[in-house]
Amino acid sequence: MSLPELLFPATAIIVVMATLVSALQFHRLTGRSPVVLKSSDDALGFSTRLFRILIVAILAEVTLISLWQEQHDRILGRVPVLDGPVFQIAGIVLWTLGGALIMLAQWQMGRSWRIGIDSSETPRLVNTGLFAASRNPIYLGMVTGLSGLALVSPEALSFAILVATWVSLSYQIRMEEAFLEQSIGQPYLDYRKRVRRWL
Repeated sequence: MSLPELLFPATAIIVVMATLVSALQFHRLTGRSPVVLKSSDDALGFSTRLFRILIVAILAEVTLISLWQEQHDRILGRVPVLDGPVFQIAGIVLWTLGGALIMLAQWQMGRSWRIGIDSSETPRLVNTGLFAASRNPIYLGMVTGLSGLALVSPEALSFAILVATWVSLSYQIRMEEAFLEQSIGQPYLDYRKRVRRWL
């Protein structure tokens, strides 16, 4: 079994487990779930449904690459110009870095970490650690990791997942920004002037 075939599922499992541990710790500390994905018939509900579809697509792509790489490549083909060892190594580095960013940012958020927008309470502004360099390091980690996935498996599906995730997250970020501006006010506006949206 090749390094990508081992590393991709291992990193995905570690990130999923770290997210579950963070969710359980949050629930133990607050008595509430950090998952606030609403299935309403508005923009937020649409974003929630799209996010769920993308998570399933990402996990399916990682599974296909890990277990059936040859069949996967034969069916979908590969972009020849990106199909080489340098891109493979860069992809592995980006995938691993993305997973690390996601886990570290979740940990640094502490009690402020949520999946979705919780309009029932005023959030605490987190502006230290990774959040001093990026307003959205968890989302940055997702895009970084998926860029790595696209380099290791340079075919149409991996690039479609990368682009769809970036569009979905860009949309989600703008909704979160509007919520934080309304909830926190001037301190958040000052933070937004100081720190870039992505990097």
